[in-house]
Amino acid sequence: MKRSLTELLLLSVGLGAFAACSAPPASHPLEDHPEAAIVADWNDLVLRAAIEEDGLLTLQGVRAAAIMHLAIHDALNAIDSRFETYLEPLASTRADPLAAVASAAHEIAVTQFPERRDEIDALRDEWLESAGPSGRDSGAELGRAVAERHLAHREGDGWDNEAEYQWHPMGPGVYAEFSDHSGTPDGFVFGSGWATSK
Repeated sequence: MKRSLTELLLLSVGLGAFAACSAPPASHPLEDHPEAAIVADWNDLVLRAAIEEDGLLTLQGVRAAAIMHLAIHDALNAIDSRFETYLEPLASTRADPLAAVASAAHEIAVTQFPERRDEIDALRDEWLESAGPSGRDSGAELGRAVAERHLAHREGDGWDNEAEYQWHPMGPGVYAEFSDHSGTPDGFVFGSGWATSK
């Protein structure tokens, strides 16, 4: 079955685990489509930035990656409306899917990790060069517009709220510290404030 580039990119967004694999299985639908690597490239950049910034202790990078992949998904669905979108769908457009993905991912990444702007800009530019010239500008515009909607939707969501964690005696189902294994600070609880976030 012949698949469109947009369909293949949507498939690669849904295969988060695949992005971490060194090689796809022989029968994988993305094996003959190197352009689908765009999703893995952006995922890698955002997670590397998050690990280098705080070792994922604040979960900012996890949040950034989630917003980025939702924006990519919604941008691609504006080109080929085959799946339910996270936010209200945009009108369908004939934009280039690579340009849409590169621009949506860029907007999210650069707002979350502004100190890495040069690296983020370079990855966007690299993928924009791969986009078809006829739909490149409209794809870039679409990607930016979708990303801005997702950023606005998450603004003030309280992801970085702090909450006092009530420690309980050790027992089944009780949060336990294993700082000697994980390297986290004593008394640290991952995402303790996320219970109060939007």
